[in-house]
Amino acid sequence: MTKWVILFQGMNVGRSGRIRMDALKESLEQSGLRNVRTYIQSGNVIAESDDGEALVRMKASSAIQTLGLVLPVFVRRADGLRALLDSCPFSPERREEAARKNTEGESYYICFFDGVPATENVIFDEIPGEEIHFDGRHAFLLLEKSIRHAQLIRRLARLGLPYTIRNERTVLLLADCAEPSG
Repeated sequence: MTKWVILFQGMNVGRSGRIRMDALKESLEQSGLRNVRTYIQSGNVIAESDDGEALVRMKASSAIQTLGLVLPVFVRRADGLRALLDSCPFSPERREEAARKNTEGESYYICFFDGVPATENVIFDEIPGEEIHFDGRHAFLLLEKSIRHAQLIRRLARLGLPYTIRNERTVLLLADCAEPSG
């Protein structure tokens, strides 16, 4: 049985895409996923399945459609989250510096893509106080200001590939919760 992390883009953000986590959990269980757990009301789920990534994504997508939502769904093996966190390209000193300068919230984020983005046609450097590093289906963002004001976010949209972003604390929480207890 594989543990999966399922991330829904835009769930419970703003006025649209609102859903209760208990309803989401029930719908995911009815789709065939097991031991479903939700985290922090924003579309973060850990579930178990013998199915592969594509089928888990399809089941999760179908489950939220039964609740009246159509949102992008991102699925990763739970046992890969710790390695993803450990592969941070920014030095601890650089992360501390960005955190000191960012008085509006979190400074370190991980972006999850639906596939590997073709970044050659979008310029991502030369934005003061904003850094990005792409690594396969992920990107690491370091911001010295609020993510709400980040130019990088607008540029990510130009890639034409669905994505969702989580701060380091959320990814760390999901990694911790997905590890076997004992």
